[in-house]
Amino acid sequence: MHTPLIKLFSIAFLLAGLVAFSWYSVDDAASSDAIQCDVNTGACDKIADIELMFESAIVANKPLLVSFRLPENAQQQVPYFNATLTGQEMYMGITQIQLERVAQTSLYQGELRIPVCTTSAMSWQLAISVPDADVEPLHYQFTLMQP
Repeated sequence: MHTPLIKLFSIAFLLAGLVAFSWYSVDDAASSDAIQCDVNTGACDKIADIELMFESAIVANKPLLVSFRLPENAQQQVPYFNATLTGQEMYMGITQIQLERVAQTSLYQGELRIPVCTTSAMSWQLAISVPDADVEPLHYQFTLMQP
């Protein structure tokens, strides 16, 4: 009688371990796909000649001009991009802005205000997406430290 119960417990334990490992691997892979931004300069890593830049150091509770530039040879220009800011460690609400096209250029800009967090450090993700398109957004990450 104890042998089937032990087998059942062993199988359940192995399945729970596999699910936990899979969740950790997927979560880790998703965060490694994000593009990093330097909070001190406001510059973000480029990907395929696409550039995101904050006007200055990234700080909380201050209006920041966000510039998003496509490569000059980009064939299709859209009137705006959606930018969605979310906290990573805790729910801080969802901040959404539109990055509007500047004249007939490949530059898009908008103003963003990052909420204040009471923890010593807060990681943020800014997703840039094309409105009404079935295209994966670009994910930018940065971590703000409390002074």
